[in-house]
Amino acid sequence: MGARPACLAAIGRLRRTAEVLRREGSCDALLVVEGLERYFEGAARGVTLELTLGLSPAPGQTPWWEAEALAARNRAIRELRARHFGDLGITSAARAISQAARRLQSASQREHGRPAGAVDDRKRLIDEALGTGLPFPGERQLLNILRSEP
Repeated sequence: MGARPACLAAIGRLRRTAEVLRREGSCDALLVVEGLERYFEGAARGVTLELTLGLSPAPGQTPWWEAEALAARNRAIRELRARHFGDLGITSAARAISQAARRLQSASQREHGRPAGAVDDRKRLIDEALGTGLPFPGERQLLNILRSEP
């Protein structure tokens, strides 16, 4: 069973990319080159690209795409507090943010079946948090997010 031409083309692109990155020589570029080389050497034994590049989460750890979404959602929530609820204590701000998000989600779902585009900055930031694909946190989780620094 031979490799499909598309696979050969893709691996050729990866090999050329590794050469370009090697010539660049930055630390980040060389880390990617090392991961690609480990993949080239170990693919026949089942080594995966995500493993050699360090993208596979250890058991019990959050995958990178979920960690990025979580960070983006929490960043939007912290910005919402800073811009619109900064005069409130953390507990009151968490309650106000939770209420604002519930109102927005309820109104949007009644009108369109999905969250609508933001009309003002508060709605924009709530939409940004919801746009991560993660559920909007409840009041207790909002407290934890607002208490923690990024």
